[in-house]
This record gives sequence, structure tokens and C-alpha cells, in this order.
Amino acid sequence: MEIKKVVIDGINIALIRNDKVLISDVQSALDTMATVQYEVDAKHIIIHKSLISEDFFDLKRYPSKVYKLQGKDCYCWRFLYVY
Repeated sequence: MEIKKVVIDGINIALIRNDKVLISDVQSALDTMATVQYEVDAKHIIIHKSLISEDFFDLKRYPSKVYKLQGKDCYCWRFLYVY
């Protein structure tokens, strides 16, 4: 995983690049968030959609994902995924 730090108006933003799917479940999302915060001290992430598994977005199949992420103080994080 390659993490590039970008600062815009004093806000640290992590730009993530990788060769394969990076986020496939709640644990991998939390691991990515922890790595980003540790390495570049950012709570804003820009990530390409191809790095996130399609199953991760299937909330009907796994409705507990939303609650697990909210329960980990993740409400202050900002994600932007691009096509």
C-alpha cells in the first residue's frame, strides 16, 4: 500500500494506492484507517473504488458493518472513493 500525504487548507488527506483490493470487510477498513492515521496523521482518505470490494458495499447482506464502523468512533473520518 502506498500512502501519499496531501495538505489542503491545513487538512491532512491520505491518497491511497495499491495493486489489489485493500478493503473487503470491517476489519480491513479499520486496519487501513489505523495505518493512515499512524503514518500520515490523516482522517481524510481518497481511495480508488477498485481498492474496495463490491461486497463491502452490500449493506443488505451485512447490515452490521455500518454499526461496527460507527461504534469505533469512525464518524469523524471522511472517505472519498473515485472511479
